[in-house]
Amino acid sequence: MFAPISQPKTGNCKSLWQEMERRYDTYKAKVVRLFFKDLFSRKNHQIFLIKLLVALHKGPQVVEDIG
Repeated sequence: MFAPISQPKTGNCKSLWQEMERRYDTYKAKVVRLFFKDLFSRKNHQIFLIKLLVALHKGPQVVEDIG
């Protein structure tokens, strides 16, 4: 739920609930989906950063072995 409102018991087609639901679905489609699409399209960069952070945590010897 995007906003803390209760779903109405009546079927009014112009209800605040339905408008909020429509806006939330649009938000998910235009913002969230594109964010994850962009995020996972660069997964090789993320893997490298994770490996680098692990190596930095383990010390200079491991960092030298990354090559």
